[in-house]
Amino acid sequence: MYKLLIVDDEEIIREGIKNTCNWKEMNIEVVGTAENGAQALKIISESGLDIVLTDICMPGMDGLELARIIKANFQVSMLYS
Repeated sequence: MYKLLIVDDEEIIREGIKNTCNWKEMNIEVVGTAENGAQALKIISESGLDIVLTDICMPGMDGLELARIIKANFQVSMLYS
């Protein structure tokens, strides 16, 4: 199974994405959620993720800055919302 991290500053959005899709049907396991880019980087560095689904507009580190850091340091696919 592919491992997915969901990143969004709004909890209702994170939980909605996590619980609305049938991830197992797509061979994807949601291994966690993060409320900001810094938290996401910590989770990414500690686990072997395959996919990060991130919001673009977040306070602090936005999704685009997060994507640049991930691209430079990890082999993870990015999806933006």
